[in-house]
Amino acid sequence: ISVNAWSLPIQIITILIKASIPPAIISMIIIFISTFIFFTGIFIITRSLTHSSVLAFLVSFLVVLLKKNFGNLDYPTMMFSEHTNGLMAQAMATLVFALLINNNLRLSFFFSGLIIAVHFTVGLWINFVILLTLILNFKKYKNLILDKQIFIYFFLGLTITLLSFYFSLVQRMPINFNF
Repeated sequence: ISVNAWSLPIQIITILIKASIPPAIISMIIIFISTFIFFTGIFIITRSLTHSSVLAFLVSFLVVLLKKNFGNLDYPTMMFSEHTNGLMAQAMATLVFALLINNNLRLSFFFSGLIIAVHFTVGLWINFVILLTLILNFKKYKNLILDKQIFIYFFLGLTITLLSFYFSLVQRMPINFNF
């Protein structure tokens, strides 16, 4: 575990290791959480398109079972991967877009603030896409932009991100460059 790398998943893994939880169990927890988030995102998107919960469940189940990949990040990231940050970021990005499609703006804004702590690049990209969409469609989203309550959820997710970053800075170890 790298103590000088900032990442909320790595911080959580560090806590679990310090709690003497075996690495195999931690791996199962990570895979379960990421699969659940990914499954939920696919379910919400499919249900929004088909208006059928049964079909949405079936599609989500098949996507997870067949390990279908909906695109790559900066490096190939599959639904089941050893790249914890990319894995979690892909699952959370799917969930954020699903929540936006489903018009669940509070949760989508919360997770868009939180995803920055999971994968900085993906988090910035997601938030840039949301911000650009709001700016380019200002007339359409004027009421949303003026609704301060929506942004409270974003700042709640961002607060967790900033706390994670603060703890990362506090726990940094000096690197000796003298060889």
